[in-house]
Amino acid sequence: MINLKAFLCALIFTIPAAGPGILAQGDSAGVRTLRIALVADGRWEGNDEVFRQLQTSLREVLGNRVEVTFTGGGVIEGDWTLAAIHAINDRLLRDPGVDMVLGMGVIASHDLATRGPLPKPVIAPVVLDPGRQKIPFTNGVSGVKNLCYLVFPTTFQQDVELFRKVVPFNKIAFISSKRYNDALPPPAMSMEEIGKKIGIGVIPLILDSSASDVLRAIPGDVQAVYLEPALNIGREEFQRLVQGFIDRQLPSFSLFGESDVRRGIMAGANPDIFPRMVRRIALIVQRILQGEPPGGLSVTFPAARRLFFNFHTAYLIMATPDWETLLESDLVQVDEVSAFAERYNLETAMRRVMETNLDIQSLAQGVDAGAENVSIARAGILPRLDLGVSGYQIDADRAQATYQPQKSAAAEVSVSQVIFSEPVLANLSIQGSLYDAKVSELEQTRLNTIVSGSSAYLNYIRMRQLFNITLENLNNTRSNLEIARIRRSTGVAGEEEVLRWQVEIAEMKKAVMSLHAQINQMRYLVNQHLHLPINQELNLEDVSLDDTSLFVSDKKISAYLKNPVAFDLLTEYLVNEGLKRSPELRQLDAVIDAKDRELSSVRSSFFLPTVSAFANFSNNFYQSDQPVLFQAGAMPQPPPGLDPGVAQYLGGLFSAVTPALPDRNNWTVGLQLSLNIFNGFSTRAAELKASQESEQYKLQRQSTAEKISMRIRTDLQNVKASYFAIGQSQSEREAAHRTLKLITDAYSRGAVSILSVLDAQGSSLRADQVAANALYDFFEEYMQFQRSLGQFDLLMTPADRRAFLNDIIERVEYSLKKS
Repeated sequence: MINLKAFLCALIFTIPAAGPGILAQGDSAGVRTLRIALVADGRWEGNDEVFRQLQTSLREVLGNRVEVTFTGGGVIEGDWTLAAIHAINDRLLRDPGVDMVLGMGVIASHDLATRGPLPKPVIAPVVLDPGRQKIPFTNGVSGVKNLCYLVFPTTFQQDVELFRKVVPFNKIAFISSKRYNDALPPPAMSMEEIGKKIGIGVIPLILDSSASDVLRAIPGDVQAVYLEPALNIGREEFQRLVQGFIDRQLPSFSLFGESDVRRGIMAGANPDIFPRMVRRIALIVQRILQGEPPGGLSVTFPAARRLFFNFHTAYLIMATPDWETLLESDLVQVDEVSAFAERYNLETAMRRVMETNLDIQSLAQGVDAGAENVSIARAGILPRLDLGVSGYQIDADRAQATYQPQKSAAAEVSVSQVIFSEPVLANLSIQGSLYDAKVSELEQTRLNTIVSGSSAYLNYIRMRQLFNITLENLNNTRSNLEIARIRRSTGVAGEEEVLRWQVEIAEMKKAVMSLHAQINQMRYLVNQHLHLPINQELNLEDVSLDDTSLFVSDKKISAYLKNPVAFDLLTEYLVNEGLKRSPELRQLDAVIDAKDRELSSVRSSFFLPTVSAFANFSNNFYQSDQPVLFQAGAMPQPPPGLDPGVAQYLGGLFSAVTPALPDRNNWTVGLQLSLNIFNGFSTRAAELKASQESEQYKLQRQSTAEKISMRIRTDLQNVKASYFAIGQSQSEREAAHRTLKLITDAYSRGAVSILSVLDAQGSSLRADQVAANALYDFFEEYMQFQRSLGQFDLLMTPADRRAFLNDIIERVEYSLKKS
């Protein structure tokens, strides 16, 4: 029976330094040399990384008393065939210059583990199934002279059960490596039989070196794919395989686990196996060097079960597991979103805010309307032309009695022109100044909205970063839970330690969900500022101090922030620039101009008259017959009913008169001059009011200038402090990470308690959060400072940006030399 407790203690805890054994003769300082041959199945892009990890683990475990060298200086690679690997191992086992052979691969491990007794120590760490491979297995050890192997955990049945919790399916394609199938004996039970046993249909497929071949072979009714390791295919071919699964909308699961998930496979349940494997190998090497026979060492290599989930791949194939499943997973590529997401960086987002934000557009319409007030005021100094047509009809009795035509129609044209009018001229000037004030108000709104939009942008990516940090902390907590379970199984810790980590995981899950909600809330706010659909997906680029569009990325400017004298000179220059560019001051200047013009107009109204000219022409182009008393050369016709004596008298009186009737045209030309002499003291009151209002706005301008100056200085101090905080927070973060790594390693060896790990992990989490917040706090302070300055360097043209930057540097450097 396997002594699991003894094995795990050997795996976890520190073992005394190596003693004599198979080591070659040492030097005068007592340093011994161990010569290892490391054999890989074939060329693989991960060979060098595994080799580096092995070197590091051996140094950590063996210390400086043993010098490890590798035959050929690194990894000896086969050609992915059993024959080639067999020949390589034959040579190495006979080579007197090799002390130990390590078969890092499925084929290499199989060849070494099936040879029987061996002439030198051999470690075969990648055995899939001792029964299938006919490898000796007795009470948890090989029992073979000089042979120690590790059973690589095959977990197909458990993986399928977990996979079906993530996405439902009834038929799955099982893709295995042709190279491994050719080298190993066939399994005792086919994959179809295993599928029937667990209640699903399994379609076995063989992957050689072509992704296209296996993709074409997948039946149309397959609902998911399961991928065994196939290290012989290169990176590009693997990516074609992943893309093929995505194109077919097939959820994918990898036996290899984490490393494949990070390359695009949707899910896997094995953490990266190589760090654990090389650590175990290093401990086996140490025990062999201490004199323990390899054939008596445990071959058990327990699987570390933890779901890894590629969020981006799941998004592309529209797989939607619930949050409980996601929060039980290590999420990979969680920042990636749909191809339909709107993509922005900070500059393009700010420009869109200027162009599309509804608040800015609304005020811009008001400014355009205000421009018409100038046109209306200008109309007062331009000629006025009126055209009118009138017609009337009166009753016959009235026409007869008043000697008017019963029907009449006339056309009239009139022209007027103000020659001089101080109120009209003043109004034109005032309306122009008020329009300038509205333009400055629009500029203020634009600047404020850009700051608000950039703040929403920065807080969105801040929340996203904090979300990722919390996820990483959740993953670390899960790793510590695994360690605690091992500690409990070895008797080092009790059940309460496992429960304590479970409590931490529950707290982290709540924090993750809270941050996810905040991310969506900030996304809504960003969309509102950008005038996008509120639920529009976004892909916002992170910000960086290295962005050359930022003044602060210039080494000179960043140096000024660190130099007290240069910083003061920089501040004075930027205060002056900010006062020149301030839209608040421009708005007040325009209002003051309007008030001053109003005041001068009121004062001049005491002695300046209004002069205007006018002309009128009319034509009575139609009228009915007009009743008349007289006609030329004839006696007047008395009206009916007139007394005969009166009629005779009137006839005699007007007998000598022959009146000439006027024609139908009428015109008038005139000049008008008016001067108000007295209107109840209202002019004097208006003068006093305008004078007081002008003085009010001038005082307000002084106050605003002082506030702007103070705001620029304060904002620049905040920029300096937050810029300094970035470097310090990074140092704090690095120190906290190193501390956490040391404490976690010590915890895995049983050297420290859970309280030390909790404290170190909490410190590391806070340091990560502080570092993330420091960067985004700086950018928020920087945007607020530029708002106070009245311009944003991201929105300037490259030429203007460079000219302004050169001017800053020139002025500061000149002042530094003078001082």
